[in-house]
Amino acid sequence: MWGNDMETNTPTSPRQLIQFSLMSGECVLQIEYRDKKGQITRRKVSPIRWNDDQSKVLALCLCREIPRWFEVEQIMAAEQVPEESVLMPETIEILDPEGVWVKS
Repeated sequence: MWGNDMETNTPTSPRQLIQFSLMSGECVLQIEYRDKKGQITRRKVSPIRWNDDQSKVLALCLCREIPRWFEVEQIMAAEQVPEESVLMPETIEILDPEGVWVKS
């Protein structure tokens, strides 16, 4: 039903995980996101809703503690995170030029 993981039938693409989170109420995702300047960050978000054409998702950024729009095509990776493991504010991690995640 969801796509790429044929063994578990689990959503695997960022778009599928967002849709699954919105439908199921299991709403915490860790995403790797490339902003308009090319900076890659890793952060935890709680999806709220799609925009009209589903090119963006409004999500509560658990790092900044505010709702923000995220371009779906700029989400490079996503995974579900147990809600009980999240304590706000969460730390944003930035991918440095050597490919190492650094807490901001």
